Amino acid sequence: MVLESNQRIRSLDDPQTIGLSKLFPGMQSYLEGEFYDACDRLSDAQLYFRQVNTDANWALLTTELFIFWSMYFTGQIERLSRELPDAWSKASQTNNWFSSSGLTLSYQLLLIAQNRLETAEAVVMADENLFDMSEVPIQTANQIYSRSELELLRGKAESGWKRLVLNWKALRSQLILSVPIMAISMSDMRGRCAVGALETAMVKRDQRRLIADINRCTSWLRSYRRPYATAYAFNLSAGNAYLQGNLTEAMRCLTEAVEIFRATRLMLRFHCSQWILGRLMSSQVGIAKLQESEAWMRSQGIVEVRLMVDLHTPGFKKLA
Repeated sequence: MVLESNQRIRSLDDPQTIGLSKLFPGMQSYLEGEFYDACDRLSDAQLYFRQVNTDANWALLTTELFIFWSMYFTGQIERLSRELPDAWSKASQTNNWFSSSGLTLSYQLLLIAQNRLETAEAVVMADENLFDMSEVPIQTANQIYSRSELELLRGKAESGWKRLVLNWKALRSQLILSVPIMAISMSDMRGRCAVGALETAMVKRDQRRLIADINRCTSWLRSYRRPYATAYAFNLSAGNAYLQGNLTEAMRCLTEAVEIFRATRLMLRFHCSQWILGRLMSSQVGIAKLQESEAWMRSQGIVEVRLMVDLHTPGFKKLA
C-alpha cells in the first residue's frame, strides 16, 4: 500500500509532494524510535529539497530539525560538530526562532561534549526568553528537559528532579506526555535526576521518596514497549541498585542496557553504560570494554568522558 501511494505521488510530478513523500517516512521512523533509519531517510529528503526549487522552505527546515534530533538520540557527536554550528548560525542570523529553538537540545549535547557548560547554559537561557509556557507547550517541555539536564551535570540533580515533578501535571494536561517519544525522554530525565539526587541524599525519608520515584520512572519506561525505553529503564535500575549496595543487580541491569543500546544503535548511551560496566568488572574483559568505550567517545570529540558518562548513567560517581 505504501509503495502504491509513493508511485501515485511521483506520478503527480510535483516537487513539494514528492519531497514530503520522502520526509514523512523519516519522521515516522523517528517517532517510532528507529533513529538511525530516520537519519538515513531524512538525509534523502534533505538532499531532494536542496536540489529542487520549491517554496516549501519550512519542509527543508523541518527535515533538518528531525535529522539533528535523530543525531541527538544516537549520539553522533562528531557529525553534529560538523553540521550543527552552521545550521545554528544561519537560524540565529535570520532570527528563525523555530529552527534555533528546535536545535537547542542537539546543540546543548554538542556543547556538553566539548565541556562548554557556560555556553550551554547561555543557549538554554536565550531559548527560555523566546517562549511563554501557555503559547508553545512542547518548547517549554524541551526547556524543562534542558534545564534539568544542566542541573544534573552541575551536581544539582535534586533541583532538576523537583522541576520535573512540579511540572509533570502540566505536561500531562498539555498532552506532551501523550506523545511516546516525549514521554520516554521526560521519564528518563526524571529518573536520571532522581538517581543523581539519591547519590547525595542523606535523610532516609528523602532516600525512600527518590527510590520510589526511580521505580515509578522505570515502570513508565517499560510500559512503552520500545526497546530503547527498556534500555533506559535498565540504566536507571543499575544506578539505583548500585547506590543500595547491590553490585550483582547493578551489573545485570547494565549488561541488559548495553545489549539493547547496541542493538538499537544508540551508541553514546551504549558506550556510557559499557564504560561503567567495564569499571565494575574486575577482569581484562572489563578493561577492554572500558578502553573501547573511552576510545569511541574520544573519537567523537568528547572532551570529558566521565562528565558524559555521569550524565547518561548516573549513580556511579563514587566508583573509583
